Amino acid sequence: MRFLYSSGRIFNEVYKDEAIPLRPGYPLPEQIKDIRVVQKDDDKEGEDREDIFVHMARIMEEYSDDFRYEMKFKRHQPAYDILSDSELRGYFGWRTAYREGEVLKAETYPEIYEFELINGIGTTGPEDTYKKLLKLSEDYPSYREQIRKNINDFVVLNDLPAGLYLETASYRCDEDMHIVFGMDDEKKARGDFLKTLLRLAGDDIKDSGLYENELLKDSEEAAHFLFKEMDLYYSSKRKKSLKEELFGRKEVWPYNIFSGSVVAVKCKDEGYEYKLSEERSFRFMRGHWTVERHSLQNGAPGLIAGFLYCLEGCLKGEETKKNVPQWMKKLIYSKFSEYQENKRKIEERKVRIDLSRLDDIREKAAVIRDKLLVDTDVEATVDETAESTSCDIENIAGVDIDRSVGTTGDECEKETADDDIYNLTSDEVRFLGSLLKGEDINWVKEKGIFISVLIESINEKFYDEFGDSILVDDDYPEIYEDYREDIEDYLERRKID
Repeated sequence: MRFLYSSGRIFNEVYKDEAIPLRPGYPLPEQIKDIRVVQKDDDKEGEDREDIFVHMARIMEEYSDDFRYEMKFKRHQPAYDILSDSELRGYFGWRTAYREGEVLKAETYPEIYEFELINGIGTTGPEDTYKKLLKLSEDYPSYREQIRKNINDFVVLNDLPAGLYLETASYRCDEDMHIVFGMDDEKKARGDFLKTLLRLAGDDIKDSGLYENELLKDSEEAAHFLFKEMDLYYSSKRKKSLKEELFGRKEVWPYNIFSGSVVAVKCKDEGYEYKLSEERSFRFMRGHWTVERHSLQNGAPGLIAGFLYCLEGCLKGEETKKNVPQWMKKLIYSKFSEYQENKRKIEERKVRIDLSRLDDIREKAAVIRDKLLVDTDVEATVDETAESTSCDIENIAGVDIDRSVGTTGDECEKETADDDIYNLTSDEVRFLGSLLKGEDINWVKEKGIFISVLIESINEKFYDEFGDSILVDDDYPEIYEDYREDIEDYLERRKID
């Protein structure tokens, strides 16, 4: 009882019993109470959180509920243990609806269901788990990236077919490398080669006109031809291959499988290996996971951009104004001239037949056939007619037949192109040859040439390629040992004795 004073009067008031409103989800079902007991017991025994979660989830695997928890909340690495009783019952209500095909708005709950599936709760096997995880990623886009990453880890852990592995930013590096250096004909025909180069160049090539012409056949073919030539150039001129320059060497990195997820089984037998492709494999050794793979190098986008700017300049018939290394510019433009010349020769060799005049050819062939059926007295006439008709067929069809094909090798000599991109003078070439052979170089002075000037000129011309001087000018000029083999190859191409 309490007393109240109002308007000069005193009132008394007696308290009455009032019902306390129940919290959402109460009274709790017995099954939820039971797993709370399991949670406490397992925790006292020092069980890992992941194992406690799986134990509880096994008990509740077939449980269903129609309760809807409407309040919003979000948890990090969620499992049963960090949910309130109301939130936990709300999860089972959400799971029941989802299993029946109803996709309700939710946060946190899709993550817990994902962890259940990975741990084998509510699935019939790895293939069923894979399908359900994939559907979950499609139904809840905000969790898609995390779920797809865990799907890939699930594929690795359970030794599923490599074709089930989903594309990620990291895995795309392998596919890009295969397209660029595998040069698959099917992908080339679809225009994947040039599109891949444009994507790898990224922001460094945004203002390129190739985005408008990337699917044009001539651009694709030219890009393929010139990139292959640059690959050959690296193989013969550089210590690193072009593939290594762009994607580095295959290296072993630590790998955190099911990162940020509540998953109990993350281990395999010692020495387990999952080979995803020739370029990527996963291993479990000494309690740790590793991945062996390539990585796109920091300088790769700029190098590819330079190549594409040169390609664009070649296709437009103008010299690129972009900041491109001189060695690359010289190589690409010279090889593009070869590319055009090769195409011209192919066009010239094509046989063109005027199909509209085939009736005339058939009539003359019929005359030959009739004459071949007459008496042998006219054989000579037939031979003359056949020879005449053969010439007529060539003239009517418009076919230019090269009668020398297969008769002589002299007329089919291989043409050689001068691929000297250094523009060395004959004196500079002779000077390098003398240094390689240890010959006397007094002829330089006799010609009135300063040796120091000659060395400076040669170093400058080779600098664009090697990024260094190839000659040392001490007491006696010498070629640096690192570049002797390159200079020998160069002089051999120049046919220096």
